Amino acid sequence: MTLSFAPRDSHKSQIQFALERGIPAFLLMLGTRRLPFPAQSFDFVHCSRCLIPFTTYNGTYLIEVDRLLRPGGYIIISGPPVRWKKQEKEWGELQAMARALCYELITVDGNTAIWKKPAVASCLPNQNEFGLDLCSTNDDPDEAW
Repeated sequence: MTLSFAPRDSHKSQIQFALERGIPAFLLMLGTRRLPFPAQSFDFVHCSRCLIPFTTYNGTYLIEVDRLLRPGGYIIISGPPVRWKKQEKEWGELQAMARALCYELITVDGNTAIWKKPAVASCLPNQNEFGLDLCSTNDDPDEAW
């Protein structure tokens, strides 16, 4: 199953377009609470021109996407900040954070990037270049914040 993010106000038509074609779509906002799905619920997470600042707040938004994505799943981001000249810093930070989470960059084509989540998280403690705080072993990823 695929989870698509769209800004609440500006891309409602993208969600409507997907629903009309029978594609499951959700209109959600990333924030200070976990989204209402259990961990590892999705094979794909797609963000098209959604302008989500994935790396702000110590990567909280990307970490939540990581929680929802199954091992071996894919994150697809198209539009800013992927290769946008005015957002080079954000693009660099997004790539660094994806590496810190041990994601493999599969391809960058124009303004679309695809990463693959590792099947196992064994490299995370060794490759934490972004300075992420590891979750406590007592943390239940299926529990709401």
